[in-house]
Amino acid sequence: MKVFGVYCYNCRMFVYSRARHDFNPCDCWDKDKKMAFAIDGGQSDYFKLTSGEKSLFSFLKIDIDQSEEELIEDWSMQKNQYGKIHIKNINHYLVKHIGAISKSDLKDGQDYNGICRHAKVAKWSQKDNCFYYIRKKFDKIFLDRINHPEDDDGFDLFIPIKLVKDERISLEENFHKIDATYFKKYPKENDNE
Repeated sequence: MKVFGVYCYNCRMFVYSRARHDFNPCDCWDKDKKMAFAIDGGQSDYFKLTSGEKSLFSFLKIDIDQSEEELIEDWSMQKNQYGKIHIKNINHYLVKHIGAISKSDLKDGQDYNGICRHAKVAKWSQKDNCFYYIRKKFDKIFLDRINHPEDDDGFDLFIPIKLVKDERISLEENFHKIDATYFKKYPKENDNE
């Protein structure tokens, strides 16, 4: 069953409401309510979020093995086996569930199509534990590095989706020496040059 819930970046807890009146807080609740949140409403009745001014959270839907009836029974019998899941590295979990390539499956020196703010192609460097991509900023073209989501440092991340198979969009072997002439090799389809 997929459950809708909230992930707390402070205590690393994914919290979901098991039943209509299951008011379920994250683990920060007892320490500092300003950093915490709580949810209520179960999985099919309603959704209510109470959050502190310094709480950091994301809404997620994840798969669990239990049925809605088991969740309701867990809450009504006060067993409290369900409703919270500790997820130390949420990005590792999300990478797996959105169909991206995990770090352990990346191949050194290979180009990947993916998603980030500034590029759609990046080369993985096992030695440097990061991706490299060509970036243009204020008419300057340079090589920039960017982390995989499993190494989130609070800055932009490159989410690798698939291995590049088209030579026109891959980075060259000597990608550390790329300059503005690189872009002239593969003009856009509508270029008249």
